[in-house]
Amino acid sequence: MTTPQERLLAGRDRIPSMPEGRSCRYVVARFGYLDRDEHMNIGVLAWEHGVGPDTPVFQQLIDDWSRIIQAFPKSGADGWVREEVIQRLTAIKTYGDYQRTLDKMGPYTPFEFSEEKPSIAFPEDTLAIGVEHFLAPAEVAAVGS
Repeated sequence: MTTPQERLLAGRDRIPSMPEGRSCRYVVARFGYLDRDEHMNIGVLAWEHGVGPDTPVFQQLIDDWSRIIQAFPKSGADGWVREEVIQRLTAIKTYGDYQRTLDKMGPYTPFEFSEEKPSIAFPEDTLAIGVEHFLAPAEVAAVGS
């Protein structure tokens, strides 16, 4: 069985790959009891790597938080914390926005990002594959780039 990262890296036979010398990066947004390393995936963000701070970031977030609320009942996922997380993630429109979000994150930030991972696919295709692997299909809502 291949991992999602292996599938993204091997996406040449399934989706068009980026031209030579260009690449894409993606991260998974996570929410939960982060101090205990207990979390669930809530979104995927992807962008073309190395273009600059104005590079568009494509993202998709979950729409149905019921599993999150059930798994982490004391996390605030059923109220204002969820709204803050959604607001902060949907504000990320460019790579510069993503970097500013990372810079502002502290120990009490209610979400985190996975390590950046590479992909040879275009950002839109990377996002689609990432959503397929990291988010439950019934929970997904599209968010524009």
